[in-house]
This record gives sequence, C-alpha cells and structure tokens, in this order.
Amino acid sequence: MKKVRQRIVFILLVTVLLTLTPKIPVSAAELPMEMPVVYVDPQDAFAAVGTIFNVSVKVFNLTDSFYGTDEEWIPGEPLPLPGSRYNYSLGHMYGFSINFSWDPEILEYISRLVKTPIENYPDGVLYGPIFEIQDDVNSTEGTYSITQNSGPFIKGFNCHNKSATVFTITFKVKKAEPCPLHLESVELLLDPILAVEQIYYIIPHHALDGAFTPVEMTRITSIDVGVLIDTQLHTPLILGEDAIVRVLAANDGTVPNSYNLVVYNDDIPQAIWVGENLSPGEMETYTCTLKAEDVRSGLHKVTAKATISFQNTTIVDSLTKDFAVITTPLLSVSSPNYIRENETVILNAEKSFHQDPNSQISNYRWSIYEPNGIVPAYEYEGTSVTHTFTRNGTWRIILVARDNWGVTYNPLRNATIPYRKEIMLDVHTGNESPPYDFTYVQTIVLVASIILVAAIGIVVYRIRKKHR
Repeated sequence: MKKVRQRIVFILLVTVLLTLTPKIPVSAAELPMEMPVVYVDPQDAFAAVGTIFNVSVKVFNLTDSFYGTDEEWIPGEPLPLPGSRYNYSLGHMYGFSINFSWDPEILEYISRLVKTPIENYPDGVLYGPIFEIQDDVNSTEGTYSITQNSGPFIKGFNCHNKSATVFTITFKVKKAEPCPLHLESVELLLDPILAVEQIYYIIPHHALDGAFTPVEMTRITSIDVGVLIDTQLHTPLILGEDAIVRVLAANDGTVPNSYNLVVYNDDIPQAIWVGENLSPGEMETYTCTLKAEDVRSGLHKVTAKATISFQNTTIVDSLTKDFAVITTPLLSVSSPNYIRENETVILNAEKSFHQDPNSQISNYRWSIYEPNGIVPAYEYEGTSVTHTFTRNGTWRIILVARDNWGVTYNPLRNATIPYRKEIMLDVHTGNESPPYDFTYVQTIVLVASIILVAAIGIVVYRIRKKHR
C-alpha cells in the first residue's frame, strides 16, 4: 500500500513539473487593443521533425464596451470611424464559429481540446451549458471547423485585457518545411438579448494567423534498456533481474534548450529530471534503474519523453523501446543407469522445456569430459546425442541450452544458471556386475510377497477342508 501511495505522489509530481515548463505567450502589449483579437498562440511555433507541439486559438480583450459607427465593419479591417448608424458590442460573446487550417503534408493532426465552458476550464470561454453545432476535423485536408453557443438566457462571456483559450490543437511534424497556421474564418457571436436591442449580432475583431517553422534542437537521440553485464546492456531480461535504462539527449541545433525529461515503464513514470539544459553540440546520458519487483514477466515498453522549450514553443519529443522479461528453461537429461566401458549410449534432453510462454529452446550443446579431464574431450549439438564411453571412471556431462531470444548460460549472469545442467556418469569396467536397480528389487519383493500370500491361503484352505 505504501508503494502505491508513493507511485501516486510521483505521478502527481510529474504532472505538476511538466506544467511548469516555461512558455512565453503573446503578451497584451503585442496585440491590438481597439477591439477583440482572435489569434494563434504561439504566433511563431517551432519544432523538429518527429516531435509534437501544441498551438492554441485564443480570444483577447472581450469587454463590456460598445462602439458606434456610420459604416458597417468589414471582417479583416479595423473599426470604421465613430458614428451612430451601426452599434457594435466589443464583448458579451455568446458563441463562436472558427475555421482553422494547416498543411497536412507537413503537420500531422494528433488531437484537440476545446476549452468550453469556463465552469470546466477556467482559462476557456463561454458559460455553460454549451450547444455544440459543429466540431469537425479533416486531417487529410488539414482543416478544423468548430461552432458552439451557450444555452438560452446564459450571460455573455468577457475577458477584459486578458486572453482566453478557445481550443488547443496538437500536431506532429512530418516534414522539415514551414507551414502557415491559418484562421480562415472567424465569427464571434453576440449575446442574443443584446442583439435584439439593435446591437449588431457580430462582434468586431482582429484575426491573427500563426506560422510553423522547422528547427534543429535538443532531441532524444537513443534509448536502451537491459541488464548490465560487463559494461553492456543485454536483453531480454530474466525474471528477477533489475533493468538499466540509458537515455541519450543531444542538441544538434544552434541555440541552447532547456527541458524536462521523464522515463516511463509501461506508462508509469520511473524517473524525472527537471530544468536540464544543453548548449549547441552538447549531449547528455541519463540512467535509471527499473527494480526487479516492478518488472513482471512479459512484454514491456520503456519511453523517454522530453518537454523542450524553444523560444515561445513547448515541444515534446519521445522515444520508445520495447523489451521482454522472460522466465528460464527447465533442463532434463536422461541416460542409462549403468554404463560399461566402450559402451555406446544415448544422452537425451527431450524432456527439457522452456517455462516462458513466449520462448522456446532453439539449441542444445553438449560438452563431455573424460575422467579427470579439465577441458571437454567431445562436443555435440542436438536434443539427443550418441556417445561411446571408451574409459572407465567418472565422466562429466554439461548441457547448455540457447533459446529463441539468443539467451544462453553466461557465468557473469547468475540468472542464466538454469540454461546449464551438469551430470556425472560412472563408467564401469567390463567384468563388473551391474548393481540391482531399486525398481527391479521392488518388483522381486512384490512378486515374492504375492506368492507367499497365495501359498498361505492354500494351506489355510486345506486345513479347513480337512476338519469339516
């Protein structure tokens, strides 16, 4: 239970730390102030091929003020000169309709998050309940269209001198080419109660597009996992071994990058590094240990995820490595109970099997040592082998198995001991008599007992018959 609580605390810590990654939004000083603004944030997004980044569409400075003019406001234009013929509200937003586009050959759509209503998303827009009229993504054409309204008799939404997020969209970079992030059309709809009072139903606004630019930057270059044997990582792991994870990060760009790095085992965070920095041309290796008790047998994946800051864009780079944790074989060797000098016998390992459901024994290698030998005199391969024992004395037989993963006995790796089995065979001279086998003795005793019982029964029967 304590371990579960610690893991929950760790996950919460990871979540909080990742949200602390520096991000520079568009500031109010950079946006037009005379009317609301719908804009892409960041307006200049950067990422490398294969990484993931977010952009948001936001609305700025919805106020409770009104503006009169003698000319009708034209979308994309500034407000006309003041007058009295047309009355516009510069806030009290009751709904919106936005069409957003990108180049699907360059950016791959991943997901979206619509931040309505503000009862659920304090940094979002509109008061609930929400009527969803349209919410369509066409990832082939690279378009996203969304239209939403508040429910009847709900107050309009304002954000005086602040920005609120309409939606956030996530992309993965496919090509190292620039790409516009285009607000094709935007409508901000006025509270219908105000519209009835002869206020124009459309809220005037600016629409500011964004742009994506590919860059070279800090990336996760490689990730490896395995058991450490003589400075090398070996896979698969054998149940009961600790796993070492090595992550290499390198900055191939031209500017320094700061980043947070998290290592996950099957989506469970295992280690985190916060506030790391790499200058151009630098690299860093990160190492953590997955404890044996946290790595069950079966197939796993370990993922390294870096949240990288590049100017005003937050970018996520990740790399995943699959690995397996297996159990070991159970080796069995059968041979004759009594062997004479110069006798040819069969050594058999057919009853051996691999205890792991995803594994099988692929090779058997036999090493046969003559009496008092220190190096093998004979070597064979196969499930069963035939050998002639040319000398009397004690022979040593070693069977070593290899499985389909390539794992075999390694004296530096204790977990591989079950891949090796050693037996001793006594070879007798030709004039020695073989000892009785225990099973043979048992059989003789059983037969003798049966005969004795039968004989006693016959004697008893004859005695009883005679005295009748």
